[in-house]
Parts: sequence; structure tokens; C-alpha cells
Amino acid sequence: MLATAKDITPSKCSERVSNLRKKILRTPEICTERGYFWTESYKKTELEPEMIRRARALENVLNNMTISIEDEELIVGRATSKMRGGPILPEFQWKWYLDEMDTISTRYCERFSPLSEKEKERMKEILPYWEGKSIYDKWKVMVPEEALRYHNKIDGLGAFCSSNMHFCHTAPDYEIVLKQGLTGVRELVDREIGKLDLSNSEDLNRYHFYRAADMTLDATIGFAERYSELAGQMAQKESDAQRKAELEKIAETCKHV
Repeated sequence: MLATAKDITPSKCSERVSNLRKKILRTPEICTERGYFWTESYKKTELEPEMIRRARALENVLNNMTISIEDEELIVGRATSKMRGGPILPEFQWKWYLDEMDTISTRYCERFSPLSEKEKERMKEILPYWEGKSIYDKWKVMVPEEALRYHNKIDGLGAFCSSNMHFCHTAPDYEIVLKQGLTGVRELVDREIGKLDLSNSEDLNRYHFYRAADMTLDATIGFAERYSELAGQMAQKESDAQRKAELEKIAETCKHV
């Protein structure tokens, strides 16, 4: 029999799960790291194909974002530096972040914890770069002026907080990763690259796609290795035998990824 959300109450949880539940039931925070490292990469790759730019930007995020492992956690890894946080996505929409940064904790809906002054300064630093470059800016240029009154229909591009969820509607092929591993998928990508005729324009586009896929796979493996190293370092310092063993297992598991 499957449990429903209603059944999963603190009284029916283990002490560990109850403690983790209390930590996550908090006002969400905005994480500026993803937007910062994404923008940093885009400034350096303006002449490269868009698929490569996106892959390099993801790589920069995963290589540099803050990672942490909370007390009692057994499943580790998240999309932002916050326990419950949402990234800023300036490549979709940038200006409204600036407009609402001082009211984000008091607005009518979807409230977030107040931004620190350091976070505000970081946003002011990176966001203007996207003027004329964001998807929303490009959309406005394409739409007839008389139709711009409908702009509120898509003005939500780049919502503040995705609560550590991916912001696209996707159906990842988990089966191939679980069966072949990321290294196996990367070998498949390399084989496909070897079949391409780069004198063919369509194959040249495929080449950029496969290169981006290869970079993304490497970045994902590196991200898991960062968590493996962190868990190993924490295990060395841990005095509690049970938690030490858990951290060693986390390090082993993330290394296997």
C-alpha cells in the first residue's frame, strides 16, 4: 500500500527524517551563485555556438558553486547553495530581479527570505549584462507592438525559486545512465562524434551538440566527485562512529557516480 503525503506526518517519521523535515520546512532563499557563474561563463564565450556556451556555463556552475552535506543527510547534492533555495535565471529574464530585490520578502505571493546586501550587489553586477540578450528581450523584439499588452502572459520567464527542481519540462532517460553509467554515455557520445562528416553542415550542428553533451557529462562527474571529496573530508573529522561510516559510504557512492 502506497503512503500518501497526508500519511507522512512527523509522528510517523524516524527521528532522522523528522529532523531533516524540520530543516526543509523553511522560507525559501534566493541563491545568486548560479546566475553569477552562468554570467561569468557567458561573458567569456560570446563567439562560441550557443550549445557550447550553455555546456560551459553549466560546467562553471558545477565546478564552483557552494556544496554542503547537512547533519544526518544520507542522500546528498542540490541545485543551489541553500538548503531550500531557488536560482536566478538571467538568461530568461533579468530586469525584474532588480525591480523586486527589495520587496521579495514582502510581496503578495511567493515570498522569499530577504536578500543580503552582498547578494544585492552581486545581482546588480551581473544582471545588466543580459540586457538585449535574454530570451524575454528577444521575444519583445519579435512581437508586434500592439501585442505587447499580452506580455504578462509570459512575464514569469525565469521565476525566482524553483525549489531545487529543474526549470524545464523534461523526461530524462535515467535507464541508460543507470545501466551504462555516465562514462558509458560518454563513450556513446564519442562513437557518434566519430561517425560525423564535418564537411556536412547538418553534421557540424550535431558535432556541437555532442561536444556540449560531452562537456555536460564531464561536469556532472566532476560535481559528484566534489561531493565525494567533501564527504571523505568530513568523515576524517567525524568522531561519531555511525556518522563516520555513513559519510564514508556517501563518499564511496558519489565516487562511483
